[in-house]
This record gives sequence, C-alpha cells and structure tokens, in this order.
Amino acid sequence: MFKIARRAQRLTSGAVFLLVFSTPEVKRLIIELNTEGQLRFGKLSDGSTLPDYSRISQDLFDKPDGPIQLFDTGDFYDSFTIQSVTKEFIQISADPIKGDTNLFERYGIDVLGLTDENIEVLNEMVIPRIIEYVKTELLQDL
Repeated sequence: MFKIARRAQRLTSGAVFLLVFSTPEVKRLIIELNTEGQLRFGKLSDGSTLPDYSRISQDLFDKPDGPIQLFDTGDFYDSFTIQSVTKEFIQISADPIKGDTNLFERYGIDVLGLTDENIEVLNEMVIPRIIEYVKTELLQDL
C-alpha cells in the first residue's frame, strides 16, 4: 500500500496530460477535429461561423452554399500540426499563407483550436486512456 501511495505522490496531472496528449493518435484526432470537425462546417474555435461563400465563388468556383470552409486544394488542412504539447496546453499550428492572402489575418487566429463541443469529444476519447495510464503507474510491479 505504501508503494502505491508513493507512486501517487509522484504522479502529477501535468505529466499525465503530457503523456496522453503527446501520442500520435491523439494528435491526429485534435487535427481532425479542428479541420474536418470544424472548418469543413465553417466553424471557428470560439464557436463563431465564417462568412458564407459569395454568389460569385459559388458560380465561378463551384463553392457550396453556406459558410467558407477554407478548403480548396487541401494544402491548408494538410499543413496543420501539433507544434508542441506541454504540461498545460497543446499548440496547433498551420501555414496560413494561400497565394498572397494570410488566412489568419483575414479570418482570425480562431481558425486554430477546438470548440468547446470538440474539446468534449476529445475528452471522451482521452479520459479512458488517462484512467488506464494512472492505474498502470500505480499498480506496476504489484
């Protein structure tokens, strides 16, 4: 029992966060939630919606009716990466330059990041991993 108590003292929330959110699978999910789960629907991380495509964009470039999705060739979505994971936060980055337009300047930095709804989706996926990690750490070698 004393071994478990000592291990529990060494186990910090920051270390658990870092280990779980640094996995390639979780990083892929974060990027997928940001691009396919939000931007494909014109949603920004603050919950607001991008403006609708203009009639000209719809007619000339075959854009759908509804909010801008920031997707033409897929290069922007493909540029999304997890820049860093620390004990406190996850930093998402992407290349905002499209031709001579900076998408961050035009649409805001909230292009990056997850909505509250997608943070909940992410939590549902990682909580079982956190529980498993903590159990493994506490009960190892017993």
